[in-house]
Amino acid sequence: MISFFKSSLLVISLILIVLFSSPSHAGLSVEEEKELGQKFYILLQSNYDFVKDPVVTQYVRNIADRIKNVLPSHPFRIRINVIKNNSINAFAAPAGYVYLNTGLILKMQSESELAAVIAHEFAHVTERHLAQNVERSKYINIATLAGVLAGALVGAQTSGLGQALAVGSMAGGKAAALKYSRDQEQEADRAGLWYLVKANYDKTGMHHSLKRIKQESLLSGTNSPPAYMLTHPGLGKRMNYLESMESQLQAPDKENSQTNKSSLQRVQMLLKSKYSPLDIANSYSKINNKELSCLDTLGKAIVLQRRNQIEEAKKYFQKSLECSKKDFLYYREAGIFYFKAGEFGKSYKFLKDAVELNPRDKLALFYKAKVLAAKGKDNKAAKDFRSVLKVMPESADVHYSLGRLLGQNGNKFDGFLHFAYAYMFLNKKENTEYYFQKAEALAKTAKQQSKLKKFEEKYKLRKKYW
Repeated sequence: MISFFKSSLLVISLILIVLFSSPSHAGLSVEEEKELGQKFYILLQSNYDFVKDPVVTQYVRNIADRIKNVLPSHPFRIRINVIKNNSINAFAAPAGYVYLNTGLILKMQSESELAAVIAHEFAHVTERHLAQNVERSKYINIATLAGVLAGALVGAQTSGLGQALAVGSMAGGKAAALKYSRDQEQEADRAGLWYLVKANYDKTGMHHSLKRIKQESLLSGTNSPPAYMLTHPGLGKRMNYLESMESQLQAPDKENSQTNKSSLQRVQMLLKSKYSPLDIANSYSKINNKELSCLDTLGKAIVLQRRNQIEEAKKYFQKSLECSKKDFLYYREAGIFYFKAGEFGKSYKFLKDAVELNPRDKLALFYKAKVLAAKGKDNKAAKDFRSVLKVMPESADVHYSLGRLLGQNGNKFDGFLHFAYAYMFLNKKENTEYYFQKAEALAKTAKQQSKLKKFEEKYKLRKKYW
């Protein structure tokens, strides 16, 4: 896994350097930063797994929206995404694209701590620190910036590769010039703390989040600090500085800590049991059954499913459902389990209930559509697949499932075109072009030609980075 991660990062670094090789000594304009931000987003999306589970993404975006509402005027549309990566890091890429690693979310112990990290990264955006760093050094061009951005992705588990990428295409002095300065970190802390308090979060969240990260460094037993400490210098002094600042601020109205803690725990359960490597997910096996909470029971059921211990998984899914009090998440996960086990009757019942309890959760609707397709109810399945695509238009799984269903029912053109979308989002060039050509050969109407043109525009943008 690590070797794959290393090689992917090297590819990203080299591609970025080629893409942005023209020198830029006059600073980074807003338009240049927007272009770089979009290209870097596409590269990340093309090479790394983003968490698309609505429970996770909606929770993180709700926090982000709460903070965005108190930000001063700035030229960017801020977007936030979660990357499946166990390193403890968060970073602001160009033009308001902010990324959180799953490893960081798992280490936070309250919503205010997670909100503090997000607020700090938003402050780097509103203060335009990246552009400042480019402008202040006559040596930095877009290619240099590309190498540093690629390095920002790497965690401590990759043994210094991030630092190597950050300096591999430049002299060490240039890398140092791009790294956030201590003054910029303090500026982001001041602004981030102000955003945090204005958004009505606990003001101690900022220094507590840094404390968690520092503790992780001490507990790791290695000489490699968490990635966050490599990209955000001066951690110890910042903690003392923040505590001093917090003492001077008036506390906001008390946040709904119980609800927020419960929501964070649900997200962390999913990230650990479902979206982390098995060596991390297996920690649920170490919890004594008498100490398992209802949420832990669901987490253990998901891990047992991943380990293909089907009968044991059934027992724990049943236990979790008995204590869940009609919680859509428990129904959704049970429905997914029974679908994969081939028990479509049980699966449909749970997924139908999950969708009724939370119509916004498109993952439940996606699996409900898969059950309908398996039971031969093609029109209803196609309708649900299309509904999911409106919210998750870049999901390869949904495009593939809909394409297969349409093809089986004689709609070859749309079937091939959805296959082309699916493979495009999976970054498989040959498959993408194969199915696009299949669709192109069948395009007869103006509507079909319009669909082809829309696909070509999207493909043209993405294929530059393959």
